[in-house]
Amino acid sequence: MPKADEVQAVHDLLFKNPKLKVFAVVDGANAPELTRRLAEWKPERSECLFAGQLEPELAEAAPHIVELDADDDPMLLWLLERGWGRGWCIFVRAEIDLKSVRRHLRTFLRVRSPDDEFVFFRYYDPRVFRDYLPSCNAEEAQTVFGALESYWMEAEDGICIHAARKNGTGVQLSTHSIGGHD
Repeated sequence: MPKADEVQAVHDLLFKNPKLKVFAVVDGANAPELTRRLAEWKPERSECLFAGQLEPELAEAAPHIVELDADDDPMLLWLLERGWGRGWCIFVRAEIDLKSVRRHLRTFLRVRSPDDEFVFFRYYDPRVFRDYLPSCNAEEAQTVFGALESYWMEAEDGICIHAARKNGTGVQLSTHSIGGHD
């Protein structure tokens, strides 16, 4: 569990640009009590990435997108204080609204495998996404980013956060210390 100054450091990095909205894409399979937390918090500021009416068990494990507040957000605090280092979520920064971000993120929930079969792509697990992003070429980066400014995810060591942005050749990852270890 990160210390208060580390939680503040992640908050400050995510909300550094006031023109950008910040979203969490939370893996319901890894984040216990996610659906209950969302119902208690601001349900109008979150949506399931899966479409349609889901069976209760699938609804509990489904990924959700949550628009976060810069000011004292209990959802952000819960994600950072309880979920940091546990692969609960990735963060997205964008100028577009919740529905537009959801629409974009849904486009690559399922991908085609080398065997030409559709499989779920669990990109919302930071352990998966931080390994995948550096392998993207320019075309793949455009697909993954679309109108999104950046993705942010916990680093393997738990004392850093990775920021991913598209560039002319693919994706550039930068690493930021959250523990004052620069």
